[in-house]
Amino acid sequence: MKKKEKIKIMMAEDHKSARQAYISMLEDEENFLVCGDAGNGMDLLKLMDKKVPDIVITDLEMPVMNGYQLLEIIKERYKEVKVIVLSMHEEEYYVSDLILRGANAYLPKRCELDDIIYTINKVHSDGYYFTRPVSKLVVSNSLGDQKFKPFYEELGLTPRELEVLKLICEEKANKNIADILEISLPTVDYHRQSIYKKTQSTSIVGLVKYAIRNGLTDLA
Repeated sequence: MKKKEKIKIMMAEDHKSARQAYISMLEDEENFLVCGDAGNGMDLLKLMDKKVPDIVITDLEMPVMNGYQLLEIIKERYKEVKVIVLSMHEEEYYVSDLILRGANAYLPKRCELDDIIYTINKVHSDGYYFTRPVSKLVVSNSLGDQKFKPFYEELGLTPRELEVLKLICEEKANKNIADILEISLPTVDYHRQSIYKKTQSTSIVGLVKYAIRNGLTDLA
């Protein structure tokens, strides 16, 4: 009898202890093979250049290259690879944005191990898996729900970048932003530089004008 091929998994997670814990639990599953892991998206892509997995599990907030960027590059370069996002963010606009960017599944970090295992198997067999609440978001988006419009049309900013943009427009310093959003200073600086580049702004005044021009009146 031919031995069933294992599901090849790679993981991107910047917290080393958390990454090791997830990997240890996944490796206990007979049909899973963890073939690579990294602390950011860039390092994971280097691993994928040598060996392509079936599934990538990624966090969102990571230095050097975050989960959003990793997701987009994987969908462009490795169309056959499925991406499961594992994040602490559960707000509707985050999940909606990830679906629109091509995520094959989304799971909150507070989920049980059984949920992760089930999702991996479903994504491998069916191509995607979304819980009932997330599925409602998919329908909502397909009907053109306006509350998600600013997040995925012309702006090109990730939900996290929109949060940082709001705080920048409130003249918050990087350290304040890091404390409020519970992220590191290098991550704040990375988002800040990305926002300036995407909005083609050179000052806080420019960012406020951009927010007003794009209908993000709550940022002004």
